[in-house]
Amino acid sequence: MRFSEVLERANPGNIGEFILNGGECLLEPDTRSYTQRLKEADKKASDFLKQRFKSITEFDEIYGCYCKETAVYQDVFFEMGLIAGAKLAFQISEKMRELL
Repeated sequence: MRFSEVLERANPGNIGEFILNGGECLLEPDTRSYTQRLKEADKKASDFLKQRFKSITEFDEIYGCYCKETAVYQDVFFEMGLIAGAKLAFQISEKMRELL
């Protein structure tokens, strides 16, 4: 493998896929911005629930519950990512000392 191919694969999406699933994803990488991806996911969930719950009170109750659960997942995965990133940075730092 050429070094340019290695650099091409060294992006957050590929690294994240490898850490989460132990390999590369066979799907094309998502090139949308983080903001765009989050907004589209929120719109899909909101539209889905609005179709099923015609009462705004019922919708607000269900959507509020969904948002609280999603926030827990976000917090947990953020902390896991932070720990994994710190561990990776430490290991890279150790390897850099070997080179100097």
